[in-house]
Amino acid sequence: MLGKFSLDKLIRYGGKSAGLFLILYLFTMIVMIMNFFVAILNDFLAAVANSKEMQSRDFEVMDHFVDTVIGRPGDLDL
Repeated sequence: MLGKFSLDKLIRYGGKSAGLFLILYLFTMIVMIMNFFVAILNDFLAAVANSKEMQSRDFEVMDHFVDTVIGRPGDLDL
């Protein structure tokens, strides 16, 4: 989509405005590609937020930590 461009040839044949339009085009394409990437991430984040199976189990990790470390301080398996 962005392609390979020769800025020197564009300026030579199209003047300084061709270089300006090229940079404007490249900036616009980069913003659009980043927008697509953020939209895909947003869709996956919404899918994870709405699914019970995919949500993290932070409380289970904390319970395991409390049971093994704090609950039995002399019986650590490191």
